[in-house]
Amino acid sequence: MKLLYKNNKLEKSVTTDKGLAKTYGILAKKIKQRSIQLESAENLWTISQLPVLRLHQYQGERKGT
Repeated sequence: MKLLYKNNKLEKSVTTDKGLAKTYGILAKKIKQRSIQLESAENLWTISQLPVLRLHQYQGERKGT
């Protein structure tokens, strides 16, 4: 899956190791791991099946999304 970013500054801070460490500090490793998982997945359903994420169905006004 291809990841799109809101602007170039955000893309640069998330895609480079130096930018991750500078911007997010100790969370950089987890952010990099998650972006690799997103890029390697075919679709979001694949991501939702990862047990470590503990995702659940939305319970707001729009049920089933």
